[in-house]
Amino acid sequence: MPDFLLELGCEEIPARMIDAASQELRERMDALLQRERLQPASAITSLDTPRRLAVLASGLPNAQSDVTEQVMGPSAQVAYKDGQPTPAAHAFAKKVGLNVDHLEKVSTSKGEYLAAQQIKRGRTAEEILRDILPRAVREDHVAAYPFVETDV
Repeated sequence: MPDFLLELGCEEIPARMIDAASQELRERMDALLQRERLQPASAITSLDTPRRLAVLASGLPNAQSDVTEQVMGPSAQVAYKDGQPTPAAHAFAKKVGLNVDHLEKVSTSKGEYLAAQQIKRGRTAEEILRDILPRAVREDHVAAYPFVETDV
């Protein structure tokens, strides 16, 4: 399990602001990793100086775990007529990449619906971080850290 270090170079941060900025960066990084299903093995550590804000996430998984999702489709009344699948059932089957025979009927509080189980493959940590970190730093730093310069 790799470690991940994010370091932001800054203008001189006033001493009274370092703790709050450090805590916010740590909380944002923790939320981002939780949202992306990349929980580190231990708590995120802050490493700060007047010109640097950094967080260290130790023991990140190499990739997200796969997730099985249940995708809901049309109601059974709409999906079948006289026991035969309708165009709505065929369209839903095509959307989820299954044969109509592999669709399930699921009872809900609103009645019976078609459903399908889909496996959402996890992405690698490197791929996720490369995609979302530049955006996260650019979007969030202006409001939270007006003294941070980014060259991402």
